[in-house]
Amino acid sequence: MPLTKPLLISVFVCHALLLASSAAAAETAYGSYGKETALTLVREHAGRLAGDPKEAVAAQYMLERMRVAGRAEPQAQEFGFTARRGTLAGSRITSRNIVVNQAGSGNTGRVLIVGAHYDSAPSDRRLDRSRLEGLDDNASGAGVLTELVRHLGGIETEHDIRFVAFGAEEYGLIGSRHFAAQLTAEEKQKALGMINLDSLVTGDKMYVNAGDRAHDSVSGQSVAAYSGLREHALAVAKELGIDLHVNPGDKNVPGTNTPYKPYGVGCCSDQEAFDAAGLPVAGFEATNWDLGPDFDGYTQTDNPKIPGGSTWHDPAEDNEAFLGNALPPGRLEQRMRDFSRLATRLIVEQTNADLLQSVKSAAVTQNAFNRHLHDSAVQAQLPVYRRAAVLQAGWGGEEAARVWLDGDYRYRDADYAVSGSHIHAGVYGEYAVRPQWALGGGLRVAHHLGGSGSIGKERAYGLQAYSVFGAPEQGWSNITVLGWFRHSADLERHIRLGGGNVPTIIDKREMGRARGSVFSLSNTLAYHFGQADVLRHGPYWGVNYRYATINAHRSGDAGSRTALDIGKTRDEQWDSELGYQLQYRFHAGNKPVSLYGQLAYVRLFGQPGLENVTAISRADGRARNGQYQADEDKSYGRLQIGAASQLTPKLSAYVHGDTTLARRERRSAMHLGVQYRF
Repeated sequence: MPLTKPLLISVFVCHALLLASSAAAAETAYGSYGKETALTLVREHAGRLAGDPKEAVAAQYMLERMRVAGRAEPQAQEFGFTARRGTLAGSRITSRNIVVNQAGSGNTGRVLIVGAHYDSAPSDRRLDRSRLEGLDDNASGAGVLTELVRHLGGIETEHDIRFVAFGAEEYGLIGSRHFAAQLTAEEKQKALGMINLDSLVTGDKMYVNAGDRAHDSVSGQSVAAYSGLREHALAVAKELGIDLHVNPGDKNVPGTNTPYKPYGVGCCSDQEAFDAAGLPVAGFEATNWDLGPDFDGYTQTDNPKIPGGSTWHDPAEDNEAFLGNALPPGRLEQRMRDFSRLATRLIVEQTNADLLQSVKSAAVTQNAFNRHLHDSAVQAQLPVYRRAAVLQAGWGGEEAARVWLDGDYRYRDADYAVSGSHIHAGVYGEYAVRPQWALGGGLRVAHHLGGSGSIGKERAYGLQAYSVFGAPEQGWSNITVLGWFRHSADLERHIRLGGGNVPTIIDKREMGRARGSVFSLSNTLAYHFGQADVLRHGPYWGVNYRYATINAHRSGDAGSRTALDIGKTRDEQWDSELGYQLQYRFHAGNKPVSLYGQLAYVRLFGQPGLENVTAISRADGRARNGQYQADEDKSYGRLQIGAASQLTPKLSAYVHGDTTLARRERRSAMHLGVQYRF
């Protein structure tokens, strides 16, 4: 019994956390924000026809829903017109468009317009529409529009985007015509096109259609310049697994020998204003172009629960309650989700946001490989330093000319790129110029056994030369190591857009094989106090230089939009370290053992890393620069500890640990190695 209450509390807390996490997940689902907008328009802003004060209130609500913190403030574009239909015919009416201008980083002058009308149909002598909810026409499209602003507001695009909530569409595309009329000739000429969202729920099928300009009436063929936006939408839908259609244009209007609209051409919404202005357009809608009587898209469904096959402008049918009963369960959620997914991805690709992110990922991965080359060059010096310790301990043998082997297993853990296991092996020749001075050189190879991170399968080989000066009885010692290594590695780029408080838009990985090389030069000068055969300690000063090159290489599958040809990069780095070292020698049985440690302050000179990486996007053949700001400390600490033992007169073994201290990007390594002298 004493455990019952704490147990119940624990269960309650866990349940609450699960509910909270589920709620957080729901907040980031496609369609959720748009559905919230649509239902609020329906429930709180019914009868939002132009000329009624309720439209102005709805416009203010749209402005609030299109506001993204830290981004451009939505603006109201007011306009006036004389009504030509409805009970207000002949009256002067004021309405407004709500506009969000999202500037692209490329300063291209190109713009993609994305719009949906938020007003509802006006009353006429036949129907009082003062309480028309307009869930299908067009709270659905307006809802998706607000979601698109939210999804894309925090994403860098190359081209500009203008999101527009149009007023007075139901009076004859008044808001969209007014907006299109404000475009300059240059803006029209450079525009990417216009995407429209209208009536997305009632219809049996999801459609995307182009404008009249997309069809050549003489040849009967599509015009690529004006049908491209439609075809792009179809390609995106196919990739996402969304069932998207076009007007088949294969049924003639009764009594004629022509269809209402030809293949792939739609009508009767705000995209027409931009088609007339000379822009490519793509109109998203839900209807059924296969249904008569006129096969004009006005008959939305063959659902027997919807008399007449349409709900447009009917207060009794275009409302939340009626459609909730007449349509299949989950229809609203499905359409808001799928149109949002589709339009979001289409806008991302039209504005090259994915290509920009791809190049950014190249800069990140290229820097990771670059740092890996530099760090590998430093780690490759360890066998020479361990050999120097053997020589300075008097364990090196009496021969003037010697050959020795080194093999080590290494586990590296670095925040920036790769954690995994490596094996290294080297063969060296050495000549004792004097008893206290040895020169040597050799060949090393390395293989990455596997791990995690952006650097995968890897092989490396290289040459080293070295000089070791100092004898057991001397206070001073100097070690110089020269190296050149060639690396070949699989590099994985992670391209991600969205996530967090918006859905994940793109989450993909691209692979490539890169080759790089690194030249290194290291010199360490040390002074030793104490007894040579027991305890030695003292300060040391090291200077290190490295020059890394990564060759141009291809990253990504041939058919991928985010595939790149990455340019050659070069990077040189200098650093200096000042530290103190300690070495204690003793015998375990009859085996000499050495315990050692080093603690140093390291200072980098110059700018670490690659600030710019140039890559050509294979999607459009254009070169772009990926900017990279290294979040790397120029000053940090380095700790090395280890133990070595002379197992036989010719065989020694060592274990070595190396880690950085007070550094944002942690780097650590553990070595297990053996050295054999012939």
